[in-house]
Amino acid sequence: PGFGPVAFSPDGQTVVAFGRQADLAGFGIETLTPYSLLFISLDGRTERDAPRSRSTHRIETLDIGDALPIYQLTPDGQVVLIYSVFASASYDGIYLVDVATRSIRETSGPELPLDEFVITPDSRLVYLIEGGLFRLDVATGKIAFVTLECGGPGEPSRCNPELVNLLPDGRTLVLGWRNDPEYALFDIAREAVTRTFVVGARATVAAD
Repeated sequence: PGFGPVAFSPDGQTVVAFGRQADLAGFGIETLTPYSLLFISLDGRTERDAPRSRSTHRIETLDIGDALPIYQLTPDGQVVLIYSVFASASYDGIYLVDVATRSIRETSGPELPLDEFVITPDSRLVYLIEGGLFRLDVATGKIAFVTLECGGPGEPSRCNPELVNLLPDGRTLVLGWRNDPEYALFDIAREAVTRTFVVGARATVAAD
């Protein structure tokens, strides 16, 4: 009775989806709000391994309100970020759901959308774009603006990026601007831009 997209924990034993109240009722699952998160726990067996009369999964629900959610599971499978694009939502900004306890935590700081973002491989930090670069500390739930130096040697020409991505090493952000070939590399540990480059240019410029 779940609806996509779905997110899987790293071990493949937990699936996160969402359900609509009326559809869930058709499966005998009662909820209190129009939308719920579904936590589907798998026991690692397949139908070939287990008798068809026995269930190989378990579904738990978490009521989240009256608006369709956007949600993302952290790489460690321990936290779900939820957000709704609808102004009618009963919750504002990004909320954090602890998978183990099925408890919901509010974030503090600016109310940001979950549109343009990356999560570090260790699941500690979420970097978001909304008129600039912001950092969400998953443990504390605090969202803070990240100030970038700009305009100087080795610095981007503009301070507030419009795009964000993450290099495979998990330690470096790639920051960009729409309709502009300029990019900046941001070292997460140092919290500083280390290099800028322009696509098509012959040389990169490193920061001091």
